[in-house]
Amino acid sequence: FALDSTLVQIGFLGLDDSGRIATLRFAENLNDGFYQLSVDSSLLSLTPLPFSPNFPQPVVGSTTLVREVISFELELGARVTAVVPQPIVGGVQQSGKIDVYFDDADLFRTGSTVGTAAFYQLIETNNSVTTEDDTRHAATVSVDNANRKVTLDFGAALDTLVATAGDSLRLRIGDSTDFTMVPLTDQGLVADPGLTVGAAHTIPAAASGSWTVTLDQSIENQLGFARVLDDPGRVNEPGHRDIEVEDHYILPTDRDYDNEITTMPYTFLRNQPYGVNSQGDPLFNDMSAAQEQRFLEILDIYSDLLGIQFYETESTGLTLIVGDLSTASTSVISGPGGVAGLGGVGPMSIAGGFRDAGRVTMDSLDFTTPASQEFGQGFFDVALHEIGHAIGLGHSYDLPPGTVMGASDQYEDITRPGGTNVEWAFPGDNDVVHGLHLWQKESLDVDLYRVDVAEVGVLEVQTLAKRLADASLLDTKLTLYRDNGSGPLELISSNDDYFGTDSFIEFSVTPGTYYIGVAAQGNKSFDPDSGLSSPGGSSQGDYELRVDFKSEAVASIRDADGSLLDGDRDGDAGGNYDFWFEPTAGNTVYVDKAAGAGGTGTFASPFNNIPAALTAATALNTAGADGVVVRLLANAGPDGMVDMPADNIAYEIGIIPSINRILDDGRNLTLPGGIHLVIDAGVVMKFLDSRISVGSDDDGVDRSESTISVQGLPDLPVYFTSYNDKLIGSNSNELNTPVARGDWGGIEIRNDIDRQQGRLDVERLGIFQNYINHAQMQYGGGEVSTINRVIDPVHLSQARAEISYNTITDSSDAAMSADPNTFQVTTFAVPRFQDSSVSGDGFVADYRRTGPSIYGNTLTDNSTNGIFVRIDSAPATGLERLEVAAQFDDTDIVHALNENLILDGAPGGAVEYSTRPAPILGIADLGPGGAIDSDGFESGVLDAQWTTSSTFNGRIQVTGAEGTAAGGFALLMDSSPGGNSLNEAIWTVDLTGATNAILDFSYAEWDDENDALPATFVGSSNGDGVAISDDGVNWYTVLDSPESTAGEWIPVAIDLAAEAAAAGMTLGAGFQIKFQQFDNFPLVTDGRGYDSIRISQQLYQYSYTFVDQFGLETPGSTPQTIAVAAPSSSVELTGIAPATGKFVGRRLYRQTGTGPYQLIAELDKTSPDFTDTVTTPSTSAAVLDVTDAAIWHGLVAGSLVMDPGLILKSQGARIELG
Repeated sequence: FALDSTLVQIGFLGLDDSGRIATLRFAENLNDGFYQLSVDSSLLSLTPLPFSPNFPQPVVGSTTLVREVISFELELGARVTAVVPQPIVGGVQQSGKIDVYFDDADLFRTGSTVGTAAFYQLIETNNSVTTEDDTRHAATVSVDNANRKVTLDFGAALDTLVATAGDSLRLRIGDSTDFTMVPLTDQGLVADPGLTVGAAHTIPAAASGSWTVTLDQSIENQLGFARVLDDPGRVNEPGHRDIEVEDHYILPTDRDYDNEITTMPYTFLRNQPYGVNSQGDPLFNDMSAAQEQRFLEILDIYSDLLGIQFYETESTGLTLIVGDLSTASTSVISGPGGVAGLGGVGPMSIAGGFRDAGRVTMDSLDFTTPASQEFGQGFFDVALHEIGHAIGLGHSYDLPPGTVMGASDQYEDITRPGGTNVEWAFPGDNDVVHGLHLWQKESLDVDLYRVDVAEVGVLEVQTLAKRLADASLLDTKLTLYRDNGSGPLELISSNDDYFGTDSFIEFSVTPGTYYIGVAAQGNKSFDPDSGLSSPGGSSQGDYELRVDFKSEAVASIRDADGSLLDGDRDGDAGGNYDFWFEPTAGNTVYVDKAAGAGGTGTFASPFNNIPAALTAATALNTAGADGVVVRLLANAGPDGMVDMPADNIAYEIGIIPSINRILDDGRNLTLPGGIHLVIDAGVVMKFLDSRISVGSDDDGVDRSESTISVQGLPDLPVYFTSYNDKLIGSNSNELNTPVARGDWGGIEIRNDIDRQQGRLDVERLGIFQNYINHAQMQYGGGEVSTINRVIDPVHLSQARAEISYNTITDSSDAAMSADPNTFQVTTFAVPRFQDSSVSGDGFVADYRRTGPSIYGNTLTDNSTNGIFVRIDSAPATGLERLEVAAQFDDTDIVHALNENLILDGAPGGAVEYSTRPAPILGIADLGPGGAIDSDGFESGVLDAQWTTSSTFNGRIQVTGAEGTAAGGFALLMDSSPGGNSLNEAIWTVDLTGATNAILDFSYAEWDDENDALPATFVGSSNGDGVAISDDGVNWYTVLDSPESTAGEWIPVAIDLAAEAAAAGMTLGAGFQIKFQQFDNFPLVTDGRGYDSIRISQQLYQYSYTFVDQFGLETPGSTPQTIAVAAPSSSVELTGIAPATGKFVGRRLYRQTGTGPYQLIAELDKTSPDFTDTVTTPSTSAAVLDVTDAAIWHGLVAGSLVMDPGLILKSQGARIELG
């Protein structure tokens, strides 16, 4: 062997059954380099076969063994091993530099491109994922061959490169693609594509480079797609029993009358009475959480098996109740052991095939034990039967067991072992036959799209239906075909469920023509070559198709041998590496354990203990500073050598229980909210019964927006060890206690509590700052007594941190652990991200995040040398479930399960939200306040500023007889019968000196015909609307014949300054605004009204929404307006209603003048007040459509993808689809 070789640990060695093939697995992934494998004659065959080396060599130290040495080289892509922004070199902080370390010596030989500045992009994120941000390259790039390091110098302090303190920078390492220039084409709604190649819609792909196309379409049967035959099951078919006392359908002649999937609403009447008792008192749904879940599961079962889909409403549709049976039938009395439930359909029109909503009532006095409410037990069994009635199924007691609508849903199965030989049917075969006759699975529409690929790259295709902001019930199936030039299209990939029921395909492609098929799940036999569809599709609805092409024909970092950088560390050459950080400036508090007393926290005068630094950092944060950093510096100890840690002065955190002494650096290191902890290489930290806590805990204290960055180096780690460890760091342990596993916990990073409370979580914005790199951690994994929980050395809760190149040993628990939702996959294609684009048309994300980024860690002598998938259990909710689309993609670490991993099925289809949040109770201008002029007509008469005129039988009056927008009076206009009349009311105002003027008012109309006003006119014009004039003669229309529902008052705002400028008019004294109406009948047959008229220098309107954990919003609250005489410094909003139910936060939007409603604040779940400083929102701020009266939220099921090569170990546990 070579003299400088090192031994590679073997993880597994075995022979196959033939005795000829040996299988060898290494304990860790092999790196780029040269290897020699020694196989000697001690490897015996079970056959036995003789060991016959081709080139035998003696084995050193043995006289009997021979060996063969096999030499090979692995030519792999290099990887980034560490990043240190603003490093400290020689006691001086390099504020404008970033050090990047790599693992491959080939990168630092002649011919490498590692020193090319174009391959390092520093992106100002504005705390978003959009690729429309500013990108910078280093002014100089220095290459350090000896340390395999590249230093990027940007020529200015990095904190000066962000527009707002607290914003993150992202360093992108790999290729030179400028994603700000990648074209995104939003085609909107396209013409309905056909199923054949000739009828396919062509995706407008770019001729070169990467590109993205989005478009909208729907799966909905067209005129050419119709089922020719009904599904079997009609009562008069041969062989179908005709029994006088029962019918298999509620309506004997019932069948599927339409050519589509039926969409049926349902409701639980939450917080609404479903009836009254004998005393007339209202009755409310007595449904438990388990019973609600059973109802939803039943709806999903019927939706999956039949051509019917469901969505929940607040008060309409199929009513599902647990309560008093007498409210459903006066002849039935609730009570244990009697009638358990009642169900039925509403009236039906045979001709139209339309069924009114039915109702199911389950007896609240039955099924009271938890066992009876489990899946498949009594409540489920009866509810399945009764909901069957509600969708039109009758009784089928004449059919054999195994029929839900009959006497028994069980049938004998003599093949089952044991004493119980029955099998369940939910529902049975006969039930399905009858159900399909009523609700055929006839979603036949297929949309075919052509994609012409010009370069080698990766094609990503996904549908958004359930994930849309206003969701669809469509369950998609995606299919990808390749056109080989002749013969039929070649099917190369297919997917139906990835993000819940939304589909996703990722496929490496070469230049050529491809076709994408979109259909409903179940329509699995359609043929684009013949143009024939197939039955089986059980859903329909709108979808967005997103097609991303990532070209691989792009310059990238290559080593001297030409191998591409393995930026994403997936084992394949290519890809990019991303590193996020907040650049530090004056808001950094430094700590040096070797510093003297009296420090002030500056770099020149650091604190010498962590509690003092946290106190100073919290004071900065409270004073309004953003991006506050606490940075722990290393020291060299008495020997002056930082890389010899035995005598380095350690940070000490925890408690000595026997003498109740808290160590110098605190009981725990708990980061306050908004504080970022940076730990430099060489730091020694010692713990006892303690932990580092990042993010909010269960104690109710808001610690959101805190992060940790452990910045070790390949040759100088950060040390985390026990206080009792005498080998690393100075030792102040006077008790001389021996070191033991579990002496301390670990680093706990939590986002789950903050997400439950709706607090800001930058990971939800696409920013991933938590980073643990080149740490040496030992003796952790213990229970921390302050929280009575075991904390693993790396302990993640919905936190997708980077955990790379660490060494974790001697933990009493797993080396790492994470809850199921930590493994979430995010492609940033959903509206919550895309709506924040600068252009408003979306953006092309250049990265995705798949769970935590775990790579290159060495784990030995821990109770579990891997990452433990931590599944907690609560008495009320049971086992924690996987609720998101997740992926186990970190193949170089073992994943371990010892509890059932249940994928949440999210049954129920979708939920419609139509109730707006309550109005904001108070809105106050903290500036000068007031409007320029206003009139709400509350005096009951028109004042001197008004002049009126009417022709023929016209009438203008101030009255409240037909309702008002606000107060008791409004300005109403109408006419007596007999002929058309023109009513004009002119308001004269003084706008002298006004630099801006916003006119706002409310209008209403009562079936008044729309008589249009011309854009300009002189004197008078017969029409409806509002016009302006600066001379009383020449008029300019600013609102033409507006419409509303009869009697509904609609607010409107008009920018007078802009309109006057467009008309060539001047804002000044005697400026006139004319409100008019033209028609021939009195209220309420005709007529119009105007109310709450006001002119202000600036107008702010506010609306807020409730937000769930997936970023989905309710309709906005009714807009509320405040007018100010001058641009205000701030507006105070008080009494904002808290989010309830499934909602975890709120979003506040503001309209300035006549602009859009833009997002100005993400509010937590409960804080009632907010002060708006009325700063201009970012151009990428999300926009709210306040006219949306109802919004559907898709119920997206959890899903799990496991990458090839992943090792998952399970003991007494399973993965279950729930």
